Amino acid sequence: MLWLSSGMACLLAARLAAIWLCLSHRYPEWRLRRLAEGRSSGPLAFGMLHANPLFDGQGFLDWHHPRNRRERIRLYAVGAVFLALALLVFWGLAAAVGGM
Repeated sequence: MLWLSSGMACLLAARLAAIWLCLSHRYPEWRLRRLAEGRSSGPLAFGMLHANPLFDGQGFLDWHHPRNRRERIRLYAVGAVFLALALLVFWGLAAAVGGM
């Protein structure tokens, strides 16, 4: 069970890092709009919107519009790289702790 929860933590961290790296240029405009609407507007809310577009109905159609295809592909590619790095670090730490 610890392996599963650690793997999920690696996945979430990699996904949020990729979102922030690829989409941070959208954050200031998004934050101002959310503040004007009186809704949560922090970095975690921004990450959750793009990690799960159903989190915010306004982001779903825009994110899946064909004009955003390149941005989605780049986000998923960077996310895969971050996930691989996170899992390598996790396995390295697990091997180091297991070897002690």
